[in-house]
Amino acid sequence: MKRCLMALSLLSLAFLGSCKKDDDTTLAPPRDYGEQYVTDKADLENYLNTHYIVSVDEDFNIIIDSITEDNPQTSIWDQTEYPLIAKVVTFEEVDHTLYYLVLNEGVGENPTKYDQVKVAYRGWRLDDVQFDYNPYPENFNSLFGLITGWQEIIPL
Repeated sequence: MKRCLMALSLLSLAFLGSCKKDDDTTLAPPRDYGEQYVTDKADLENYLNTHYIVSVDEDFNIIIDSITEDNPQTSIWDQTEYPLIAKVVTFEEVDHTLYYLVLNEGVGENPTKYDQVKVAYRGWRLDDVQFDYNPYPENFNSLFGLITGWQEIIPL
């Protein structure tokens, strides 16, 4: 065990020592939220129009695939089995449209940002790469501190 810790320490030091400080490079300033949002919204709407829902299982896991000439399907945008809903929210002084699908309508009162909620989730990028996954419902004591989109959508 002591050897393993020593080896990890040496590797860490070697890695840190091999990093070169880039004094001569500067980072470009971040893009304006409004400008970036125009691009992001176009990309998202293109995805919703060029992909379809293959299936939704009993645990509400959803499989999505691309529409092709050989496989024409009804897009996520146009399908009606799982309604695509849009909600406009303002963030950083820019009106953003949040799109979401209702896979299973809940019953009873909607949670507020102050209520404890239990959430299982999966996140994909627009290139269909999964970036996050938690199949086991996680308790959140409130929605504060979570990403803005969750604070807006979960109460719905």
